[in-house]
Amino acid sequence: MEKVLLVSALLIPFVGSAVGYFIGKKNEKARDVFNIIMTGLVFLAVIMMYPHIGGEGIEIEIPDIMGIGLFLKLDAFRYIFAFITAFVWFLATMYSTQYLIKYKKRNRYYAFFILTYASTMGIFLSDNLLNLFTFFEIMSITSYFLVIHDEDEYTRDAGKTYLIMAIVGGM
Repeated sequence: MEKVLLVSALLIPFVGSAVGYFIGKKNEKARDVFNIIMTGLVFLAVIMMYPHIGGEGIEIEIPDIMGIGLFLKLDAFRYIFAFITAFVWFLATMYSTQYLIKYKKRNRYYAFFILTYASTMGIFLSDNLLNLFTFFEIMSITSYFLVIHDEDEYTRDAGKTYLIMAIVGGM
């Protein structure tokens, strides 16, 4: 059960970002509710994993993903970061539904917002360097679209600076 929860902490937001995007094309309110429920489910999954993190923690290996396999681990140290991330993202999702009400292209914003969330969780749950690097690069690319969301000259300049920093950081 704990391994299913660990995988779902990544899979729910990765799949949910696409589902939320398509829901948002039809009904923005339904997308907002869906995103809140989705981030709430991930937060609940993280809470439910707490009793299983003692000792070795929760480990899982999914072969043939990313070439060498996807290695995930949740121990007491990683749990702190996963819990804080899940809790803060849940609150930020609830807050952003009203904060972004006057902004354009909210549907695109939420798709990348949730993808950034999924990759951030992946960073904290990774158990090898290749997985960590891959999730970090996904986070860098998806969060770029959050930086340039307003699409004005200032945010485009900030986006260029951000991409340069992300590329140099990745190298």
